[in-house]
Amino acid sequence: MSQESKKRRYLLVFGHGRSEGLGCALRDAAIAQIEANEDLCRVHDLLSDGFDPVLRLESGEPFALPPKKEQDPLAYRYCQDVLWAEVLIFLHPVWWFSVPAILKGWIDRILVQGVAIHQAEGGSPQGLLANKSAILLQTFGTNKLVEQTVFRKMALQFWHKAVFMPTGMKNFRALALHNVEGLSPKGFDDFCVRMNQALS
Repeated sequence: MSQESKKRRYLLVFGHGRSEGLGCALRDAAIAQIEANEDLCRVHDLLSDGFDPVLRLESGEPFALPPKKEQDPLAYRYCQDVLWAEVLIFLHPVWWFSVPAILKGWIDRILVQGVAIHQAEGGSPQGLLANKSAILLQTFGTNKLVEQTVFRKMALQFWHKAVFMPTGMKNFRALALHNVEGLSPKGFDDFCVRMNQALS
């Protein structure tokens, strides 16, 4: 077995509306930890990459199909990266207790037939990602009490029930960083420790 084959393959999907700030600092810290572990990492920085999140179906198409390389080389590469990865990392701020639109578009356009699911005609979709695991990193402007008791972990449940379960990913870990507007340097460092533990 080659040294390359022994390394874990991570895909970090970063969905944010800002090109700098807390999310970018967490992205860079996650990449640094993966590299320190001497593992492999590919990154989908959706905003910086200029990813088009709009799913456009042709007339008569019942569901989304993988994009063709000649029509959308970026989305095609994204699909190939999902197939390549062993661990999918999703990093995003929670807006309206859900994901930013650009990340929802990644789900719509990339986790498609033949990549993440097999949709038989007239049947329920079968997940194709059972051999992969996920790490969910979410940042919240609100506090933990509101997020967990008032909204009943709505932002986490979206991933669990609408993404991970249908695609077959039963092995996932979720980390939440609350009160980001008043986040102290120690709070950032403490979260990075938890994140690094999940990546090790």
